[in-house]
Amino acid sequence: MLMRAVKKIEELIDDPDMVQYIDVEKGMELGRKEDIKEAAKKTRIEMAKKMLEDKLDISVISKYTGLSKDEIKKM
Repeated sequence: MLMRAVKKIEELIDDPDMVQYIDVEKGMELGRKEDIKEAAKKTRIEMAKKMLEDKLDISVISKYTGLSKDEIKKM
């Protein structure tokens, strides 16, 4: 039974359609991760802008947003 499973896996690995499907799925997953990272960065930037409006120290803003002091100064 185990040998049949191994043989089936080998067949799937050699199947160009399966390889393409896996590549597409990986690409979509990477895209979702990048979208989440981008959304998180935008959120941190918006938070930093509001903190700047409230005249908080740049060091404090950097600490809580994870943005660099240089990034904050450019806002």
